[in-house]
Amino acid sequence: MSGMGDFEFEDFKRFSKQWQKAIDAGIAQEVIDLSLKQAGQVILAGVKERTPVGETGFLRGDWRLTKSGNSIEISNNMHYAPFVEYGHRLRNGGFLPGVFMLRDAINDFHDKFEYLVERNLKKKLKEYGLL
Repeated sequence: MSGMGDFEFEDFKRFSKQWQKAIDAGIAQEVIDLSLKQAGQVILAGVKERTPVGETGFLRGDWRLTKSGNSIEISNNMHYAPFVEYGHRLRNGGFLPGVFMLRDAINDFHDKFEYLVERNLKKKLKEYGLL
């Protein structure tokens, strides 16, 4: 087998054991959990920053981040949050356009998520001696 270079079977066995150790430890789930947590925190900070502050500031202060399984949820329990996000009709027949604070925070982060996951994967692979 020309062109393959030097190959030591013991090196392969050692590398294989390191991979198995990482797999058994749940490296994939660790990367997912860490990445989702970080993504949620960044998006939450972005949505809070974009949320207009009225007289009370309650809307900005009510944003919540919850993680369930392999997903995150960012929510706001203020009854008027959807009206601020999407806009609404006014009593005089006009329309107040939406602010889109949540949509824009998610969109701004969207392109960064792949980098975040890749960075966390490299970090975990280094921890297990695989990089």
